[in-house]
Amino acid sequence: MTSKRIGGGQKILVVDDEHMSDLMRSVLRRLESDGFRPIVVAPEGDHINGDDYEAQTLFAMETERPSAILLDVRFGEYDSDRFKGLSILKKISDRDSSMPV
Repeated sequence: MTSKRIGGGQKILVVDDEHMSDLMRSVLRRLESDGFRPIVVAPEGDHINGDDYEAQTLFAMETERPSAILLDVRFGEYDSDRFKGLSILKKISDRDSSMPV
């Protein structure tokens, strides 16, 4: 039996502050095994917050041109970031309302 690779090499932007968790590594492996090319948004530096993820996500939308975005809603340890994913979703939609998220 042959496996069907449905992704066809399409890029999927992955935006999750816990991208190194066991669960997210499993998701990334599954995307790859299905033929997708996951691109992880992973800001670097000290004291990273939701704004860093937002800026890097919007930048990656322009530079990577993903076919879809996998977006976490809850970010970080700060109260101001608790639902940062919803803010990022709005900005994604404002830039490209046809982008599957």
